[in-house]
Amino acid sequence: MEVMRSDGFLDEEIKLLKIDEEGCELEILQGCLGILPKIQYISVDAGYERGTLELCTFAEVSNYLYENGFYLEGFRSESQRVLGLFKNTQ
Repeated sequence: MEVMRSDGFLDEEIKLLKIDEEGCELEILQGCLGILPKIQYISVDAGYERGTLELCTFAEVSNYLYENGFYLEGFRSESQRVLGLFKNTQ
């Protein structure tokens, strides 16, 4: 299967990027590195879905977004879902 990075075909301002990728949220964000400055908000469902151990991805996703100019605007955790709304500071 051919894979294309998001920053390879998106070149416009984005108000909200919503990510719910069943444990692959960090990899999706890494593919968006070139367009992160153009995204105002990112909503991430980073719950307990990574791999066979069903690990939570919220910490690694948050750290990556913090390193790239985002801060946590809102947070909610319910059952197996961990939701975060991040705002671009740039």
